[in-house]
Amino acid sequence: MLVAKRIFLLIPILQFIVIILDSVYVTIRCKKEGKTNGELHTFIKMLFSFSMIIVAFIFWETNNNENLKTYLMFIFLGMTFSAIGDMAMAKLIKSKDRLMLGMTFFSLAHILYILSYIEITKIFQYEFGGLILIFIIGYIVILGVWKKFVYNNTRTKKFNFISLIYSILISTMMFLSLNLAIESKGEFIILTIGATIFMISDFIISLSEIKEIGLKNQSIWVWITYVIAQICIVYNYLLVL
Repeated sequence: MLVAKRIFLLIPILQFIVIILDSVYVTIRCKKEGKTNGELHTFIKMLFSFSMIIVAFIFWETNNNENLKTYLMFIFLGMTFSAIGDMAMAKLIKSKDRLMLGMTFFSLAHILYILSYIEITKIFQYEFGGLILIFIIGYIVILGVWKKFVYNNTRTKKFNFISLIYSILISTMMFLSLNLAIESKGEFIILTIGATIFMISDFIISLSEIKEIGLKNQSIWVWITYVIAQICIVYNYLLVL
């Protein structure tokens, strides 16, 4: 079991190295061509996404602790919907508005991650009381950020509504992970780091896709942060449970 665990912990390192190597290649190519924003190769993106689905599925199916089955199932399903969202954003799924379609699938992913955090909180008999203050302060901040950096009056009401719901869902996911870290006295801190970096990744997307004021090579930064986030969320199982 220990050997298998060590082998699995090598996988995220390899996944991250592949993303970094492709990022460096694309950045150098963009510099030579005089471009300000390059896209990672679609194959590399999908390789990461679907390899994460496989890893999450293996964790779920090989786990011998019945109490963790539901938690791991939610993580697997969350990663699956994330991969579909990645396909939508990469235009592998035809849509008139890939951003709205992507947000829809990622919203489902975040709902599943939320359910997984609630499940693990109940399994370890942690308290939910601290969430009241976290929610009050957190939602005020998130609504302010959404209004300034996400809301776009040139977009449809439907788009703005979905973006608001998405912002609430991803922040709820992060708040629950923060509560887990606090209640467990730091044992779930990797999960919280992953959820927080996920929000940063989506914030970069909102700047570039909605406000059109993104960073140079923003797509690369989105994927680097996204990869770190998903690795923290999925592989947290090996580090804590």
